[in-house]
Amino acid sequence: MKRRWVIAGLVLAGLLTKTPQYGTDVARLLPIEVIQMEKRGNRIYLYTDTEAQGAGATIQEAVENMKQTAPGTVFLETADYLLVDRESYEAAVRSFWDEFDDRIPKE
Repeated sequence: MKRRWVIAGLVLAGLLTKTPQYGTDVARLLPIEVIQMEKRGNRIYLYTDTEAQGAGATIQEAVENMKQTAPGTVFLETADYLLVDRESYEAAVRSFWDEFDDRIPKE
């Protein structure tokens, strides 16, 4: 009886070491609290409190650029503050309307 438990324990330990590990390495997460958005010329620039940066012609391009160039995994879900200047605000509103205007019901 003891022998079966020992063999079962060894098999279980072997299975646990062979299963692939999925998920995100927590040490690579960059939880962002503050995002600053600037518009200079035709470019949008994003800066964060974790020193991640991004730039692009649109907000979406700037976010994608930031995700690609950051030293870890950008975690935007933790952002509490978005600092914008007037031009950036207007660009954000235009971007919103460009994306969602056809989805808003009209009377």
